[in-house]
Amino acid sequence: MRTSLVITIALFTIFTISEISCKNTCSQFRNKCLDDSDCCSNNCYMAGNVNDRFCMYPVNTTADAKVEYGFCSYNASFHSDSSNNIFKLLGITAAHAMLPVGSEMKLTNMANNKTIDVTINTYMQPKNGTILRISKEAARGLGVKDGETFPCSLYMCVGDPDISTFKKMAVLSSSLFIVVFIIMTFII
Repeated sequence: MRTSLVITIALFTIFTISEISCKNTCSQFRNKCLDDSDCCSNNCYMAGNVNDRFCMYPVNTTADAKVEYGFCSYNASFHSDSSNNIFKLLGITAAHAMLPVGSEMKLTNMANNKTIDVTINTYMQPKNGTILRISKEAARGLGVKDGETFPCSLYMCVGDPDISTFKKMAVLSSSLFIVVFIIMTFII
């Protein structure tokens, strides 16, 4: 009985004090990461494979909006990405080098100020400085012709999930469980 009580108190102390005393540290350039919040630069780059994520230099200096500027392109002959997956030419979709599949964003053709909503459906290898390759439907909506490269801006519509909140909730839940366990040990 005493041994289980001592173990329970020790575990409770370890979980509680470790959460209180641990500083939020961030990973430096080219260190592995899980999401943007793990990096000092807030830029966790996925290098082709979901398990290969590395901290890169900051992409955006504004904290409120996630906006990326660069050049986008449309090429009717582009049908596959870097891993030879078929790029869906139909629908308002695009291929990006870093954004996860399923990301939704507003794409603006800065040459004519036309804006559409696009969904990232595959990855691409950046070529000639382009940050995004768009589908036929997206090109039609932006007024872009085949083989054309145009200045563009990408605005993220949906924020990234905050895993740090989940981590804190898990620690608090485990601490609460240990407290309940200690109380139950004394009652029984």
